[in-house]
Amino acid sequence: MHKPTFLFLIALLYIFNSCSNSSDNPEEPDVIAPTVSISIAGFPNNTTSGPIVVSNRIEINVDAKDAGGIAKIEAFIDEQKVGEDTTAPYQIIIDVSSFDSKVVSTDKFKDFILKVSATDMAGNVTSTQQTINIDNEMPSIMGVSLQEGTTINGDTNPVVFEVMDNEVLSSVKTFLNGELLSEVTDGNFVANINTLNLDDGDNIFKIEAMDSADNLSVFEVNFISDNTGPEISLENLEDGQILDELISLNPQVTDEFSEIASLEVKLRGEQIQFFEDLGNTNFEFNPETYPVGDSMFTFIAIDELGNETSFNINNSILRLLIKVSIPEGFLSSSWTSFWVFASEMDGTPIVTKSVALQDDLIRLHAPTEFDFDKKFMLTFLADDNSFSDSFNRITNIQGITRDNLSEINFNLPRRRSVLTTATIPVTGFVNEEYIAGHGIDYTFSHFNFEQSGNFETISLNDTNNSSSNYYLYSNNLENFPYAHYRLSEPLIDGQTIDLNDFITDADIASSSFNVSGVSSVVNNQLQILGFETSNDSQNDIFHEIYRGSPELIFGGVYEFHYNTNFDSYSHQLVLDTYLTNRKGLPASNYSIPNWSLDYQQSGNDITISKSGGDHSLGRIRLSPADGLGGDYIMTVLFDSQSADVITLPEIPEEMKDLSLYTVAQNQGFDFEQVHLTSFDNITSYEQYLDLIIKNNRDHNSFSNTVISKMKSTSDSGTPFNSFHFN
Repeated sequence: MHKPTFLFLIALLYIFNSCSNSSDNPEEPDVIAPTVSISIAGFPNNTTSGPIVVSNRIEINVDAKDAGGIAKIEAFIDEQKVGEDTTAPYQIIIDVSSFDSKVVSTDKFKDFILKVSATDMAGNVTSTQQTINIDNEMPSIMGVSLQEGTTINGDTNPVVFEVMDNEVLSSVKTFLNGELLSEVTDGNFVANINTLNLDDGDNIFKIEAMDSADNLSVFEVNFISDNTGPEISLENLEDGQILDELISLNPQVTDEFSEIASLEVKLRGEQIQFFEDLGNTNFEFNPETYPVGDSMFTFIAIDELGNETSFNINNSILRLLIKVSIPEGFLSSSWTSFWVFASEMDGTPIVTKSVALQDDLIRLHAPTEFDFDKKFMLTFLADDNSFSDSFNRITNIQGITRDNLSEINFNLPRRRSVLTTATIPVTGFVNEEYIAGHGIDYTFSHFNFEQSGNFETISLNDTNNSSSNYYLYSNNLENFPYAHYRLSEPLIDGQTIDLNDFITDADIASSSFNVSGVSSVVNNQLQILGFETSNDSQNDIFHEIYRGSPELIFGGVYEFHYNTNFDSYSHQLVLDTYLTNRKGLPASNYSIPNWSLDYQQSGNDITISKSGGDHSLGRIRLSPADGLGGDYIMTVLFDSQSADVITLPEIPEEMKDLSLYTVAQNQGFDFEQVHLTSFDNITSYEQYLDLIIKNNRDHNSFSNTVISKMKSTSDSGTPFNSFHFN
């Protein structure tokens, strides 16, 4: 008879669980009580657990916090509610004048429990309490004009207050940091705080009032003294700095005790910036909008108390002509000096700089105003002490403006030094036959009168790229038009070279090119470089596979032979006064441009007579006249379309100890060559300055096709290179 009851209970439990699982979980109730703390005016630093003695008026400041919000703050004395506040900041003022001060039977103070409760929105309550004694007969100190935590400064800070007592006051004294400040004897309850005698920071002002019954009341106020202006810091502007381009300035202003009211920035006494919102004080300064000369920045920061900080930064504003960056290792150990100087277009010096070993950036400035579009020239000189003209080169760049060339970034110059040498026996070659070999890091030379060849490996300072083998060739054999042979890298012990080892019947092709635009060619020189992979081409790992004069076979057609087993090629061809550098094998036809070119030199002035509209670059090569000494070679770059008269720069007085100075003083540079040059991807001189000169590029590598027409005082027609520029 108990089984149905048991099954019924099981069913009820199942229904209850189903209902519980199908309903949504209710929101968790707020059971966390608020936090609360109190401070009683006149007793800001009370930390004792014993009673405090208050007069007939209590001012309570309450700090209460709760995540869900505070509903109300209540004050109780012996559980009797005496005050309430519902709006932050919470403050309750209680009149306790109706409370008995003392126990009649003992005439001692009666202990009262002051309790302050904070109730949150969920009804959670936190209370804190303090035992108090109420002495309605003690003097009352009230109406103190100096508020807790106030920041003040200066020598005049009157503090006004009131003192009352039901009997006669015997003394009222004020104290500053425990030292007597003043004693009131005339009923005028005022004390002055001179903060100039105080350290900045926290201080305590105290009032003590005693009545004739020796009842003593004490009132303390913490305040802050601040007589120091804000601190100003600035990172990228310093005394003596030259201002020559746009600069971003971000002065930072801080103050330990007071809010900052303003920051003013002046230049030469004139306001250029004013900030009242100190959240963002960043601004850009463009010196181009101000006259050249000495200048002074003044930064003035003022806090809300009127404390002021001011400091000056003296500097100068100049016009930047150009920046030249110099990498580590650029200066050669064989150079006695390296110079950079700018000149007017009439050759007059503007500014000269001798580069020091530690210099990595040279900035040349005009001493006076200098417009962006005004032209000038720039000259580089390396003076060498190695008795070789390899590095005694002067490069002069004409027609620069501050607009078309603002910087030059030098690359590390490629310097070659012999790493190893070897003499290799050569057999099988007769009469005028010879062998040649030349690559990025090796050379081989052999002449018909020699029984051995001279082999050298070359060390390069600017790259680790190297050849995987050494390519030798000959294109003047009696029985074969072309032969080639590869030496292993490194060389094997006992290496010999025999004509029978050369390949004469594989990977060899003949080709030809036609020359038009001229009736005949007296001098022709062709050089072909081969690259085994695309990576080799990108890294200039080349092998010379042909150098010589192609054979004229008929009617302006020239024939040459070459090795076909290379990934890519480049070549240089000289046809009398015509010169071209191109990527790839020689073209089938070369049309000599109809550019006329001549010159006339008069002292430091060279007049260029020219025609033709396709060229953009002009280059002149000069050297010291006979008898004047100096192993200098000067290259002048100019705009071939617009420049007709080229004036050489005067050598500045700072360089008078160089032999070059004597050469220039005697107008002793003789003309050697002038070139007019066009490019397939550079259409103007301004483009050439930007694409080639700016980042120190080789224009033969940058362009697929370079064509030049030259006028030379020599018969060789050999192209020339300038110092670190093509």
